[in-house]
Order: sequence, then C-alpha cells, then structure tokens
Amino acid sequence: MLYKNLDNELAIITAFACCFASFLHVAYFVAAPFIWSCNLNYDEVNILPWILDVRQQDGLELFVLYSVTLLDIFIPVIMLHFIKLFELKKRYSVIILLISIAVLYSLAHFKMPYSTFGKSSLLERLATGFPIACFALIASFLMSLLLKKSVLAGFIVVAIILLPICLIATDGFEWLDCGYIFDPALRILQGFKIKDTYFQYDLLFSLIAAAWIKMGFGYNSFQSIGQLSYYLAILMLFHLALQLFRKKTLVAFFVASLVLVRIYASPWGITSCPQTTPIRLDLWIFLVMAIFYCGPFHWLIGFICGALIMTSTNFGIIYTVGYLQLLVVLCIVDCASKTPAITLPQVFKRFAVKSASSIFIICLFSLVTVLFFKSQKIWDYGSYYQKIGIGFQQISRHSFYWYVFPVFSLVAIIIYKLRKKLTNQCYTVGLSLACAVGNSLYFFGRSEENNILNISLSLIFVFFILLDLFDRWTCDKMCSGNKSISVICATIFVGILSFSYAINIHNRISLQMTSVINGDCLLYKDVPMPNNGKTIFLLKKYTSYSKKVFFATKFDLNYYALNGYVPISSYSPFFTWIFQDQVILFLQSLLDSGYYVVFDNSTKCLIPKLARHGCVMTVNNEILLLLPS
Repeated sequence: MLYKNLDNELAIITAFACCFASFLHVAYFVAAPFIWSCNLNYDEVNILPWILDVRQQDGLELFVLYSVTLLDIFIPVIMLHFIKLFELKKRYSVIILLISIAVLYSLAHFKMPYSTFGKSSLLERLATGFPIACFALIASFLMSLLLKKSVLAGFIVVAIILLPICLIATDGFEWLDCGYIFDPALRILQGFKIKDTYFQYDLLFSLIAAAWIKMGFGYNSFQSIGQLSYYLAILMLFHLALQLFRKKTLVAFFVASLVLVRIYASPWGITSCPQTTPIRLDLWIFLVMAIFYCGPFHWLIGFICGALIMTSTNFGIIYTVGYLQLLVVLCIVDCASKTPAITLPQVFKRFAVKSASSIFIICLFSLVTVLFFKSQKIWDYGSYYQKIGIGFQQISRHSFYWYVFPVFSLVAIIIYKLRKKLTNQCYTVGLSLACAVGNSLYFFGRSEENNILNISLSLIFVFFILLDLFDRWTCDKMCSGNKSISVICATIFVGILSFSYAINIHNRISLQMTSVINGDCLLYKDVPMPNNGKTIFLLKKYTSYSKKVFFATKFDLNYYALNGYVPISSYSPFFTWIFQDQVILFLQSLLDSGYYVVFDNSTKCLIPKLARHGCVMTVNNEILLLLPS
C-alpha cells in the first residue's frame, strides 16, 4: 500500500541514489590497495615506538573519501539533469529493478555503529529495547503536540528536559587525553608564544582551559564545560530545526534522535575524551545558523569562518572550504539561470561584489593566523600525522558510513529540484551538507565506527533535512498519500536507535540516576589526576628542588599541573613527539644546559641513545631520573 502511494519520481531518485552509492562502494575498494599504499616513505627506525603503536597504513584515504563524498553529491545531480531519468517514471520495470538493487545494497551487513543489539539474548534485547523505544516514541509524539500548540512552551520544556540529560556526567576524564589540552594551556599561562606551541586539538580548547585554570577552577571541573557544550549544541540545533522543518512532529523526533545517539549510544562517557565534544567537532552549528539568519553573503559568515580558522584551525579550514564550495555552486546557478541580456562577466562581477566582504574577512583572519598563531615548524609538524598515518585507520568494507552516501545524494538531488521554491532553505541545507561532509574527515582519518557517533550531530541533522525535503517534495507534487512518509521514517529511525543501543542507553541512564540518588557532583566526576606523592617528594629531594626538570614520560600532566613544573617543550605532552632523532637532540640540549630529565618504563629506551648525561637514578621504582651531563 505504501509503495502504491509513493510517487514514481521520488522512488526513482531514491533508488538511483542508493545504486550510485553502491557503485562508489565497489569502486573504492577496487582502488583501495593503491590508495592505502600512498603513505609517506620514512625511516621506521626513526619513528618513536609509541607512535608506531598507533600507526596504520591508510595512505590517501582521507582525501580520496572526501573526494568520493563530493562526487556522491554532485554527480547524481548532474546525471539526472542531463539524462532526464525522471521521464522514465511510468516505466515500472525500471523502477522495480532499481529499487531491488537498492534494497539488496541496503540490507547487506546493515549494523548501527557500535550497536549492542547482537551482544545479548533476544529476550534481553526485547526486555531492554522495547520500554526504551516506547518511551522515546511516546515522548516524541507528546512533544510534537506541545510544539503544535506553542513553540515557545515546547522550547522551554525541551530546554529544561535537556538539563539533566546533558549535564549529569557518567564518567570521569581520560587524563592521558586531557594532556593534549592542558599541557598547551599551561604553556600559554607561562607566557610561551602561541605560534611556537603545537596544539593537537587546536587552540580554542586550550584557550578555554587556560582561562578556566586562571580563574582558579579545578582541572576535574573542566569536564562541566564539555557537558555544557552538548546542552548548547543540541539546543541550538533544536532551535534551528524549529525554523527550518515544516512539521513539528519531525522536530520532536529529531531532538529524540540527537539525545539517543549523541548522549546515550556510546559505551563511554560523552566527555571522557574531551576532543570528541561539540567544542571541537560541532562548531559548524554557528556557521549554519548565521547562514540561515543572514544569508550566504553577510560579513558575519566571513567573521565566523575567520575566527574558526584562527582558534580551531583544522575544522575552521574544513568549514571555510565548505562555505566556499557553497559560493561556487551559487555562482554556477547564477550563470546557468542568467537572462540573455546579462553577460557572464556581469554575473561574475555582481557575485564578486556580494561575496567580497566575507571573503576579505576570511583572508584577513587567515593572514593573522599565519603571522601570529602558527609558525612554519608547527604547520609542518602537524602534517606528518596524516602523511605517516599516525592514529589513522582504514575504513571497513562494512562500515555504517557507506549508508550515509545515499542520504547525501538524495538531499542534493531534491534541493536541486526544489531550488526555486526554497531559496533561503537552499543556502542552509547546502552549507549543512558541506559541513557534514567536512566533519566526516574526522571519521575518514581514523575510521573507527565510534567516530561516526562522535560526528553524529551533523549526520542526523542532514538525515532529518532529507525527511523534511520529502515533505516539501510531496506537498509540491500534491501527493496526498505521501504526507506521512517523513513521520513514518522518523518513527522507524527512533525505534531502530532504541533497540540498537538499548544496553548502553540503559547503562548511561542508570549511572545518571545513581549520581543523583547518591548526591554526587553532577556536572563532573571527581576522578583525581594520577599523582604519587611519595614519588614527587623523592624527585624534588634528588633534584634539590630545582625547577629545571623535564618529564619525558607517557603521562606528564600531573607534574606540570599539580607540582609547579613548566612544560618547556613546544610539543607537549611528551607523547606528541614523532621522530626519534629530533627528541634526542632536544633532550641532549636540556641535559647540556643543566636540566634533569625524568623517564618512565615506556620512554626509558631513549636513555642509551643520549651521548652525554650524568648518572641514572631509580625513584620509588616508578621513574628513572637522568642527571645533567
């Protein structure tokens, strides 16, 4: 019955998008051996052992997958424009063939990323998943009813409900990961130049951490910043969805999906690794909101892009490229729709004038960043992570991300078909799509399925944009039987999420309720930073309480944060170093200038490679102290 109600044109483009995604999937893995073999040639002996442990040969995968995703967006639009596939809409044999191929593609190896569905008995899955699904669906429908009566009241209620969901912490910090934020922050507070400091997770995070420390707040409590970022990110997307989506029911399901996936789906706490919080991965929301309210040519767009380039360089560049892609597409559309009385140079000139202010501001911020915030040495050093493949991982043939490709294609095709009726929405949808593709670089680099959950805010937003476009398409085509297709899809989606992550959702909610019942601190978990007092006491004694001590250890944050030592290396924490010859030269220069150097079991292999040093002392059976030469 549902198939009979679907209009043939929508069925064709849906099937075509799935088929093209399937083709890209096959083509990629045909070329994968060559793609993965293109890493930088290097002397493996000169790579530090802890770097080799997290290195995988994935070659040019990052750039190839990004290019493939762009092809997935643009090629179907171009093909359907020129070959007029829509004229085949009455040929049911073609439709059935395409849909059959699409169904086979969609059902093969389908599994949500890090799903817990297959990790328990069927009875346990039903017992856990069914109540969660029922609650999520009922809550979504009730919220949609409230939003239909009063958007303001619905917004306030959602804002209140999100407070305990987002702000009650379930796990403490992973302190090793925090070192990549706090070590550079401590260098900022010690007066070292920003341009001479390597920021593994970009400048913004460390600037916030430096301000937090300067105000006298504890390191543990910094976790509350991460928790708050989830609250603000989901609330901002909720507000944007209210303005963008036609159906309030769709908005309610959208918020429910964000909560289920981003807050509860992961087996780990949402702020355990600060690098995965919206402070780093979801700054695109500011850019999309600015586009929605101000349009694509406003100077504010350039300011946001420039500020992101300066403070969150990696993602700032990615989002700016996405914005420039949007401008190029708009320029092409202007050229294609010009009247005979207007020449191409006139179109280009008019377009250049409109976009000049934002482009100028982006260039100005980029120049300031190069001159004052990034030295050439730091730029080059960061590039080695991709060239060598540090922390990178090859994408799986059965990765869930391959199912994202048809969604991108469909959004591009439908927005192209409806472009004349959705002018302002086109800008927002276009940039959202570009930012989702850009955000996917985080997954393309380290293609661990959990990273799909980490970038899920952008992916879910694009998926619900697609459902909203389905609504607009069916209204435009006056297909009365199709008006509920978006709500049906959203209901199925929330149900799948509930069953796929039932165990994790149950565990996370239980931990939050336990924290409330026990009267624990809710905004962060009070997990002390590792700090052996006896070791510190002996270390200070053996070094005569000198401050000229450098820590070549796996975990060095506690020495700098709690014991007053200074992180003098541009590459902090110590495990940021990549090349053995460089770190040996650095350590030797410290020893020659009167520094003590501390090693642990993971770094003591470097001691025999130092040419000049004093005696080696063992401190509390934990660390090795190397005296100056």
